[in-house]
Amino acid sequence: TSSCKFHSQKLRLTLEPKNGVVHLCTHLRFQKKCEELEKQNKLLISQFSSLRNEKKDITDYLKHSLLEKEEELDRLSERLQNQREAADQNRSTQQLKHDQLMAALQEQIRELQEQNRKLVGNLTDLDEFERQKEDLMTNLDHLEKKLERQEEEHKNQIHDLEMKLLLEKKRLEEEMETCTLAMEAKVQHLVDQNLPERARSVLQENAEMKACFSKLSEQFQVLMEENSTLRERKHRLCIDVEIQEEMIREMSRMSCLQRKQVQQLQEELKNKHQNLEQLQKEHSQVLAEMEALRAENPDPGSTSKIQQEHHRAGGTSSVSRPTPKPKSTSCRTRAGSSHTSVPRYRKPVSQESSMKQSRSATGFLTSQQLFNKLSWS
Repeated sequence: TSSCKFHSQKLRLTLEPKNGVVHLCTHLRFQKKCEELEKQNKLLISQFSSLRNEKKDITDYLKHSLLEKEEELDRLSERLQNQREAADQNRSTQQLKHDQLMAALQEQIRELQEQNRKLVGNLTDLDEFERQKEDLMTNLDHLEKKLERQEEEHKNQIHDLEMKLLLEKKRLEEEMETCTLAMEAKVQHLVDQNLPERARSVLQENAEMKACFSKLSEQFQVLMEENSTLRERKHRLCIDVEIQEEMIREMSRMSCLQRKQVQQLQEELKNKHQNLEQLQKEHSQVLAEMEALRAENPDPGSTSKIQQEHHRAGGTSSVSRPTPKPKSTSCRTRAGSSHTSVPRYRKPVSQESSMKQSRSATGFLTSQQLFNKLSWS
């Protein structure tokens, strides 16, 4: 305020008051500017005090958080030490569990291989059954075509016989008409002549008519016999067709039963594959945990001690384990020797796991192919 008054007095001395209105306006403008500067100064002072208080609070908070972080670091270091001790204690149990899982996995592999052989046998039987079914179906088609052809021939023969019978009947009717006309003419002529001659002619014509009717009856009997033989043949063919249809139904029923059995075997095989994949995942998880525990252990003395304990645990588990194949025995002995060696020879453990996984994968390649083939069929 003093600086503003000084400036106003200096301005008042330098400027001559020629016009009172102009002087008053300039005085008011400078006074307003001075008030604005005072307000800004107060605002800056308040901001400075607030920033100083905030700085103090932040430093206090950072000190407090630093103390908390140090306490948390101590707790975490203690927890890490406890976890390392627990990992060292659980390492032997993990190794024993790994050996048990490997034994169970080998047993399941043997069971799946046995089921694979059984499924291969069932598949060959199913292929043979399909081939026999196709042969029977071809024979049935051939018999059906033959029956249709014979029925067509039978219909044609019956139609020809009916046409012949109609023609013969028409011819006989015409002959009867001509004969009756001729007989009427003869009768009239004989009536005109004498009675004994007419009687002899009538008897002769009667004998001729009897002979003609006997021939017609013989022809009708022959046609009836042919018709009966054709009907018997048709009946026999129908019986053969029924027998073939019954055989086909029986074969289709057997095929459905075998398909159901194959589907059940496929479901069992799928479940076994899922169990095998689950065991392989557990095996890989156990190996990863063991590798992580080995990597986290910094003490070589404790590492060698834990590896000796693992070696003894592996020896006891190998005694209770069933007798494996020579190749797997060599792999396990190499794995046991890697447990007792120094940390730089830990690499064969991962090699052993990869070899076992590849060996199990190659062992189940045929079962997977069989499963795909059954699914396709």
